[in-house]
Amino acid sequence: GDILELGEMSDEIHRKIGNAISPEVFNNLFLFGNHIEYLSLGAKEVGFPADRIFITPESDPEKCAAHIRNNCIDGDIIFMKASRKIRLERVLDCFRK
Repeated sequence: GDILELGEMSDEIHRKIGNAISPEVFNNLFLFGNHIEYLSLGAKEVGFPADRIFITPESDPEKCAAHIRNNCIDGDIIFMKASRKIRLERVLDCFRK
């Protein structure tokens, strides 16, 4: 999810985080937020396949949860990280319904 406390450096830092995400280590990226496109761009720059990147706006946690449901299997490990203001737990709440 978006990291909101980065100020003017936000786009560049998100891109650099994307550069650090290896397609050999992670199967998919489920990106949640309104400013996350730079993380996606950075991941693509290091060879992460675009068809394994799922971007969902902050306003639609149900869609993010659907991407996870449709692209993960039992036993997969999901790492979730975002600024507290993003309220990423809304995605988890979709699995409790």
